[in-house]
Amino acid sequence: MTKRRRRFIAALILACTLVTIGEWAIFSHYDALVSGREVQPSTAQPKPMETFKNIHVLNDNPKLVALSEHGQLLAYVDPQNTLRAVDTTNGKEVFSKALNHQATELDWIGDDSVFVGTQIDEGSSTTLVLNTINVSSGDVRTIHEFQGFSKSAKFQAITYSPYTNDVYVLISGDTNSVMYHFDTNGEMHQVALSGRYVTNAAVTQTTDTLFFQDKAEGTDNVLKYDKGTTQLLHRNSRILRVLNDTLFFSVLDSSGNVVRIDEEHDGVTSVFMTLANPAPADKVFVDDDGHVIVVSGNAYTDERTNKTTSLPQYNNLSIRDNAMIFFGDDGKVTVVS
Repeated sequence: MTKRRRRFIAALILACTLVTIGEWAIFSHYDALVSGREVQPSTAQPKPMETFKNIHVLNDNPKLVALSEHGQLLAYVDPQNTLRAVDTTNGKEVFSKALNHQATELDWIGDDSVFVGTQIDEGSSTTLVLNTINVSSGDVRTIHEFQGFSKSAKFQAITYSPYTNDVYVLISGDTNSVMYHFDTNGEMHQVALSGRYVTNAAVTQTTDTLFFQDKAEGTDNVLKYDKGTTQLLHRNSRILRVLNDTLFFSVLDSSGNVVRIDEEHDGVTSVFMTLANPAPADKVFVDDDGHVIVVSGNAYTDERTNKTTSLPQYNNLSIRDNAMIFFGDDGKVTVVS
């Protein structure tokens, strides 16, 4: 199967004050709409590893490194709080911009722009600011300032549909969470979470179906939110990613290890793959071709092809929607997508 092609946000046209949102988004449409079929695994191999040098990250925060939609650019925020973008084909820096406030979250919007979440210390409270930055023009747009949050509050997830213009922003603190929905018309609404402590979220590409992960009594659970109705999909499970309109989530054993991958598409949940051996939940990745990748030690294995690939020495691993990012010594970063 060829990799999915999808439309993406080309620009966000906003007129806003510090606490209110004006116009929301205008999407450019370059590709034909995907068919909405379930994702079928291809026989393609994962992309070759790419290693970059001198990628030093602010506060060693793995959420401040992200790969663009089609893998051409690697963006990160450096220790001086400067947003930078590197061309993945040659390792050369192609963009840099100093940020006004400390960055805590970085997510791509297609291949042209990024969401950047920053925070402002207000003494007894925290203000969280959500911006978009175009890495070609350098234009910065303030979407919203979320004021009056606790000191522990942070952007937990930012997920969007490039076809329906819906954006969901999840903010979590130590003990509670809140989610906001910016709809097609740019109106902001709070999503009714019924007091749940939500730790992750993902939205489908064409149907604006929201999936979220909560934690209750020490257990992670995956739920579906559609048209105001919440449905539990599976207890003791975690969101992996959404591909087109299909959710992939891991099912855990009593030790918290992944034993299988399930998928939900158009209201139907089914088993996608059972792992040969249980794997730590933070070491499992689904790539753009629907292949399940499991990291073990200094290697990763494609569970469908049984191909194992060695990795450079690394200290930490961050799994983003479209890439595994390995952090080594002295600013070395290895990306597998």
